[in-house]
Amino acid sequence: MSGRVGHRKRLICVNAANLRANHLYLTGHADFFPADCYGASSENRGTGKPLRLDVLGLSAPVYTDIPTEAKSGKPRRFFRKRAWVGEFFAKHGIKPGDTIA
Repeated sequence: MSGRVGHRKRLICVNAANLRANHLYLTGHADFFPADCYGASSENRGTGKPLRLDVLGLSAPVYTDIPTEAKSGKPRRFFRKRAWVGEFFAKHGIKPGDTIA
């Protein structure tokens, strides 16, 4: 990847499970995010440094971290805050098989 941090992108293919659960799988992209964005499995136990997501079509940036699994400490496969994902899918008519950046 080249360019400024704000211009870096990864492609994510959306599937039916993403649409049902309003989330995006981050599998295979852990190296893309800074190490300090990973928080505990529960917000009560601590969050990582918030990521700012500038999401096309949403009026305000999304701030979220990525939780880790309680037993292994490995990053989970999706952002902690996910309420915005359904709005994004609806606004852009996202369907299974679409790829987003």
